[in-house]
Amino acid sequence: MSGVAPGQQFDWMSLLEYAEERIDCRSQFMRRLVINRAYYAAFHVARSGLRHLGVADADSRFHRQLWSHFERARGAAPHEARAWRMIGEIGAHLHAERTRADYESGAVWSAGDCAR
Repeated sequence: MSGVAPGQQFDWMSLLEYAEERIDCRSQFMRRLVINRAYYAAFHVARSGLRHLGVADADSRFHRQLWSHFERARGAAPHEARAWRMIGEIGAHLHAERTRADYESGAVWSAGDCAR
């Protein structure tokens, strides 16, 4: 694996690309991995977006706090509030699925579930 050169930022969207390339996988192992990678891509891009806007963001250990920030649309311009709430709802859903994938050994996903 190649590393990130000193002074460069990691491209979190590369995790999403990794996940997208594996959406059609047949094994539950890979489906869990797809969910995990897609979640962390979304989390870090959302967190970076808040930082870019100068909005105080959640500590990286408090994932639910980040999504709640978007769901409440705190810091959003009035015309952006709906989009922020959607980001929060989608992020919260991904967070729940990532938690299931990481901690519930009996959880199962179809290929369609993974694609969503």
